[in-house]
Amino acid sequence: MNIEKNSFSISWDDSIACWYDIISEDNEKLAVKRREDGPVGLGLGDVTNLLKSAKTVVYTVDEEIKGLIGTWYYDETKNGKSIKFQVDGICYCKYYQNYGSGTFSNLNGWVTRKGVWHYSKENKLLSITMDSEISYYYDISDLSSTTVTLKLSSDSPAGTSIVYSANPLYK
Repeated sequence: MNIEKNSFSISWDDSIACWYDIISEDNEKLAVKRREDGPVGLGLGDVTNLLKSAKTVVYTVDEEIKGLIGTWYYDETKNGKSIKFQVDGICYCKYYQNYGSGTFSNLNGWVTRKGVWHYSKENKLLSITMDSEISYYYDISDLSSTTVTLKLSSDSPAGTSIVYSANPLYK
């Protein structure tokens, strides 16, 4: 927290910090608002009230994207690169990494990278932040029980994430 104690930042492991202004505070909760002029990191997602004591955390997935939960593959054979969305906001991307020189480099092989995801009902955007990446935003189109297309939103920063594919994903 800063000297005035009216703002603070949150930075998760391998993600960019986000700044928040404290709107109000009482014995039960702290109401905060994300600074619009700040970095694009994950931060708290759409959370605006921080409870001072909670015995349990309940995860809910919006009805319109419930079909997103599960493992999605980047080709119709359902082998190879995949991304798995969990109810708790965690996701895992599995992909083949081909670094280093030569056929037998110790850096070549399958890698699974952990990330976090969040869906905003207000702006209909899916945000995905993979470890060591900034947050990228996607428009969900054509979500069915067997395919989904994640289109990079105009709100996303420059570049692309390891998650991005211009083609549909398959369940």
